[in-house]
Amino acid sequence: MRRRLLRLLGALIFFGIFYLLFWPVSIDPVAWTPPQAPTLTGPYALNNKLAAATRFGAGIGIGPEDIAIDAKGWIHTGFIDGRIVAIAPDGKTHKVIANTGGRPLGMRFDADGNLIVTDASKGLLSIAPGGTITVLATQAEKKGFGFTNHLAIATDGTIYFSDSSTRWGPGKAVADIFEHVPTGRLMAYDPKAKTVRVLMRKLQYANGVALAADESFVLVNESGEYRIRRHWLKGPKAGQSDIFIDNLPGFPDNISANGKGTFWLAMFTVRNPAADALAKQSAGPRGPLLASDERGRARRHALARQPVGDLARADQGAGELAAGLAKETPRPALIMWGPARGISDFGRRTRSTRRPRPPGWDSRCNRDGRRHRRSPGRAH
Repeated sequence: MRRRLLRLLGALIFFGIFYLLFWPVSIDPVAWTPPQAPTLTGPYALNNKLAAATRFGAGIGIGPEDIAIDAKGWIHTGFIDGRIVAIAPDGKTHKVIANTGGRPLGMRFDADGNLIVTDASKGLLSIAPGGTITVLATQAEKKGFGFTNHLAIATDGTIYFSDSSTRWGPGKAVADIFEHVPTGRLMAYDPKAKTVRVLMRKLQYANGVALAADESFVLVNESGEYRIRRHWLKGPKAGQSDIFIDNLPGFPDNISANGKGTFWLAMFTVRNPAADALAKQSAGPRGPLLASDERGRARRHALARQPVGDLARADQGAGELAAGLAKETPRPALIMWGPARGISDFGRRTRSTRRPRPPGWDSRCNRDGRRHRRSPGRAH
């Protein structure tokens, strides 16, 4: 019996090697060594602040990704079935604005009230207040968009947006990160000339995009490299790119700016040895939410020891209210979290009205990506 089992095992190994060597597969991975993940201590210490976040809009759709709030406070988001839905400020009612027929991801309102959308399969779109959809762009440098992901709009109307991969499309993000061939791009759309120019190439899964308060630079997340890249738009470094924050504790998804020097970064899961090996993580802290200043220094963070869903976006409303999105949960919903006011429900204070001290970050990242120590427990 033992000899038979050994023969069977040997045959399985042989056929496994044969399959890996000769069977055609679509993924052609490139070897790389991820940096050692930072420990979840100090600035990244585990907490459970997001677990008590208020959910709203549950049951409306699956896969809410980004959010855009109009002048009347209606919260817009997109779902995997192509619908873009507006949810009333009190969360009690909602209405369908449009259906792109694709996968709407990033969205922002322009100065004329049009909802600009990065649709993973349809490209860069503009949706008029009446619901009319106009395709703005689907390619750059004669190469079609493979996975139009996120955007930010400058005061002059320029739309900065990301194309995650020219090789892998919607639903295949894991394949792109596993293969680790950088084909992502950061681009700029000129609404007057109706042209697209490429600002950055060879990004490893280009994701969230955000502008500095003075619009001197634009940030783009590289999910597969656990980092945020910066492209300078003004000043002596205009046209140059560098690393804004390196070696994050998780996979950066979307990022937004509050216009006052703070960036809100959502990460859909934290890293661990299994994640670095691209193995599926079955449990653990989810939905890290980080706040950084414009020098790349981490300021606040929040996690959930129990899964609350994968955070895709964080934004800042009145006061310091951060609104994020939970997706791929049993009942996908928006969540609200107020780091300066305690857990908040549409701006109403909970029982805890005392302003809590922000977490005591004890390390930061400078412009060169190097970390500097601060005294433990100091709030700043």
